[in-house]
Amino acid sequence: GLRGHGFSLDTSWQRTAARTLDAGFTGGIYQDGDAVLHVTGVESGYMAVPGTLEILAGFDTVDIAARPALTYRPSVGASWYVNQHRLKFQFTHREAFNVLGIEGVRGRTTTLQAQLYF
Repeated sequence: GLRGHGFSLDTSWQRTAARTLDAGFTGGIYQDGDAVLHVTGVESGYMAVPGTLEILAGFDTVDIAARPALTYRPSVGASWYVNQHRLKFQFTHREAFNVLGIEGVRGRTTTLQAQLYF
């Protein structure tokens, strides 16, 4: 992650490999007893009102070898900080494309959360 002058940028990449005891089990992610997942993500933010309001945008992908299509999810949101970041309210809206690796299947998630730092 990088931070400075009101901007933030976070990136991530994960690779997970697994094997089942039963080669016939798929669990939606295994193929012939093996699973390989690649997850990438990038999120950027800008403090529109320094110390109080941050605007966020992100994009992540999930590539699972056993699934025919790459799942990707753009997102937008905002964080409102209260009392010098002791309390944060965050709103996020995410659109998902190719849900469960199925071409053309879409989904939406909207969240509102509060975090208290003590």
